[in-house]
Amino acid sequence: MNARDASGRREVSWSFGEGTIFPGYTDESEWNGFLNIRVDEVTWPHVRGELLASADGDRALIASVNALKAGAGFVSLAFGYTTQEVETRWALQFPDYPIACMPPIPGDWTDKSWRNDTKPSFEVCTGPMGEPVEMWIDYPEAALREIAGEPRFGLYRRNAEDELEAIYTGEDYAEAMEHANREALACAFAKALAQQLTPDEW
Repeated sequence: MNARDASGRREVSWSFGEGTIFPGYTDESEWNGFLNIRVDEVTWPHVRGELLASADGDRALIASVNALKAGAGFVSLAFGYTTQEVETRWALQFPDYPIACMPPIPGDWTDKSWRNDTKPSFEVCTGPMGEPVEMWIDYPEAALREIAGEPRFGLYRRNAEDELEAIYTGEDYAEAMEHANREALACAFAKALAQQLTPDEW
């Protein structure tokens, strides 16, 4: 059973029906069939960014997004947004990992989490030869990490020997995401280039 906050709200993973999966809380109530969600102030900028990106220049929608405020540590997405709960593989594989502490996970990542690993993992992209780039996200509390001194975020590329080569390791989610986005662009470029070249040219 998912953990609850001080107000009794249940931790959930959720999305706007597609795209990024966010952490949040619900009191189980609904509006127009959509689950009422509250997110904390750490997650809100990411939610706000996705809402503004999908507004497509609609001034009224942009104004309504900008009017939402984080009060008492939470912002409600109860009215006018198609919020829904998402059952994630990582939460099933790591039931003791607090859902509210998982950072936003892009919708195009593939959840590769497995209980025999030390932490949840996600495939960010694959290179032209199918070589995966993976993000590993450890527990927020260092004391709970299975390997002492292991950084929370690790972005790796698997080589031909199936070994992990580090691209970024550290505690900063924004920095980890910057590297992940670069890798996704590089993988897309390499795939497009590979399609235009013969095997000998490649």
